[in-house]
Amino acid sequence: MTTRGDIVRALLALGLASAAWLSGGCDSIVSADCSEIGCPPESGGPDGGSDDHDRFTTGDDQNQGGGGGGGGGGGGDAGGGSDAAPVDMTDAAPVDPTCEDETLEWCLGECVDTTDDPMNCGECANECESGICEDSTCLDGISGHVVLIGHDFQDKNLAIGRVLGNAVFLELGNTVDVVTYRGTADADALANANQAITTYSAAIGRTWNRIPATSADAVPSLLATADALLVYAQEGSTPEEMNALGASWATALADFVERNGTIIILAGGEGSEQILVGAQLMDAAPGPTVSGEVVAVANGSDAVATSVPLHYLAPSASASFTATTAPVVVQTDAGDPVVLHRAIY
Repeated sequence: MTTRGDIVRALLALGLASAAWLSGGCDSIVSADCSEIGCPPESGGPDGGSDDHDRFTTGDDQNQGGGGGGGGGGGGDAGGGSDAAPVDMTDAAPVDPTCEDETLEWCLGECVDTTDDPMNCGECANECESGICEDSTCLDGISGHVVLIGHDFQDKNLAIGRVLGNAVFLELGNTVDVVTYRGTADADALANANQAITTYSAAIGRTWNRIPATSADAVPSLLATADALLVYAQEGSTPEEMNALGASWATALADFVERNGTIIILAGGEGSEQILVGAQLMDAAPGPTVSGEVVAVANGSDAVATSVPLHYLAPSASASFTATTAPVVVQTDAGDPVVLHRAIY
């Protein structure tokens, strides 16, 4: 007959066996060895541990770390594996190669000079739409122009009309606003020049709007909204007077070409080129008269030479120039410049 004491002893043995099995000390909860007295102290756990501390931990030990349930592997500050944290290289930036020439920069797989590279202007991958990069800055690709023409238009022909027309229409747009300065110009020369521009504009399907300046003092203010300035050959003035006139206009003319304006000076040996000298826009001095001589296009790729015959007869009152470094468009057989064109970016 089973008594109450037998039941209590059986439950006690079962509880001890369960505790031993959970801590890894017994192979089975119903092990005969554990049925009465529990697991012996010297028994190892599932991992072959040698002491009871490895199997039985206090609350303090659990707070310090160790393998936990559920999350596994991790633990507190002191347990769960190596003390050294793994290095995460996923956000490490790649190291660009360096250029042997310290003035160059590594951009898109090559060493480039960002001061003048239109594909990397000022910095990598900064592409200039105009294809022009100067001093690490993209330029707009549109320039101001200074054109000196050694024909005063007292007499004219188709060739010099094209030279003048090309100079006027260096400006973009269908209509070009042109400030004109008569000063001491001959009336016939003025009329011939105007007619040449009108004829050429009709031929190319564009128009020009003439804005006469009533005086030299009126020119600077008129340039504020104009596209071009045309100064007719100053037959009644001296070179010294022309130089002084250019000096008085110097600031206004410099600002005008920086805004992409075009300045055109007609000169037939009287010294009108000195306007440009006084304004410090071009160096030039009067050269031999070339009236009646055959002159030749020296640079056919220049826009001022568009549709101009490779050789043409210089009409009366035509002149050449010396002491200049400006690009030559038309010259004599001896190489003396007759038409010059300087682009200013």
